[in-house]
Amino acid sequence: MPKPLTDLELRNWKPTNSRQEKSDGLTPGLKVRLSSSGVRSWSMQTRVDGVKRRFTLGDDLTLAQARAKAKTTAKSVGEGHDPTAERRARRIRKQDALDGVGTLDSVIELYFSIGDGRGLKSGTSQKEHLQRVFKPCLTHPALDLKVRDLQLAIDAWPSRSSARHAVAYARKLFRWARKRELIGDGFSGIEAPERDKDIEQRRLSVEETEKFLRALSDRPHDIAAQAMLWTAARREEIAGATWREFELNTGTWTIPGARRKNTRGRRSKNAPADHVIQLPKQMVEMLRPLAAKADDLVFSTDGAPLQNWPRWAARISKRACIETVPSPHCLRRTASTRLGDLREFPHVVEAVLGHRSIGGALHAGYNAARYADEVGEALQRLADYYDRLTSDKPNVVEFKRP
Repeated sequence: MPKPLTDLELRNWKPTNSRQEKSDGLTPGLKVRLSSSGVRSWSMQTRVDGVKRRFTLGDDLTLAQARAKAKTTAKSVGEGHDPTAERRARRIRKQDALDGVGTLDSVIELYFSIGDGRGLKSGTSQKEHLQRVFKPCLTHPALDLKVRDLQLAIDAWPSRSSARHAVAYARKLFRWARKRELIGDGFSGIEAPERDKDIEQRRLSVEETEKFLRALSDRPHDIAAQAMLWTAARREEIAGATWREFELNTGTWTIPGARRKNTRGRRSKNAPADHVIQLPKQMVEMLRPLAAKADDLVFSTDGAPLQNWPRWAARISKRACIETVPSPHCLRRTASTRLGDLREFPHVVEAVLGHRSIGGALHAGYNAARYADEVGEALQRLADYYDRLTSDKPNVVEFKRP
């Protein structure tokens, strides 16, 4: 029966011309070999299904480390695992990952090509978003990924809102991948950043609205921003608008249902209806000189979609000398708030915003009216209000709905 090894014994153990081996009497199966070059290699020997097996623990470990690893390995073997085979499989997966096989990136591609993400209308944008946020992990073998790797990528992403979207997309992807044994367990527990309510709900004050309007120019982003304030339209609705959707002789803009936000997703069998907006005369006058071919974008940079909205928002806030950075959705909230200031009825404001269920689902079940005339009148009063706000005439009296 070997005696328990001691740290002193190991320190005094000197290499010779041949390999030497000692056993630890305290930990069953724990052995250490000393090579002629002085390297100590630890291993654990045990029987698996009646066959003697030796499992490598590592080189130059302390005695305490070696005993701890031996206990962990013995427990793993007792549960039916094969540490040597698992290490070999990890090496193979790592080698395959160099060729793009079995990586997180390949799992993402599979999900959006043959998995549940295949039929998503926003599938392409979701895939690109996941690949941006999880870029540090894309080339890692998916089966060897740790939850902490993805959580750290989420925590390091600069935009909280963008990171929350990535987590929402990833949870569905990981559920699908786990059922097919393409990824390990535990990824459903990835945490999304907390909402910053001050940032999420920002809007321009009356004073900031005036400064913002005065700072607008004839640049493409500024023209689009003016249209957002006039109509309370979403960024995607403005950015994707083509001249085919506008009838300037009647002053209407019809946003096709296929281009509108569908907050109900797959829960609803019906796509959103077309949203017809009666434009204020100020917007019609602005658009007339710009009219182009039917399929051309109305708001664009040399025919290309408007990009870099965050950079534009930062620049316009400095140019207007306002504290609030006006994101496109901030302008939508601002238009809604100014309509409220003008005492427009709540159901009319909801119709302006294009909400699907005006007054809530129960109310909408009984009343499907869209209040088109009232919306047109409200938007005209809003545009006139903006004109008065930036007028240099003294003693301007603000008109509100009685």
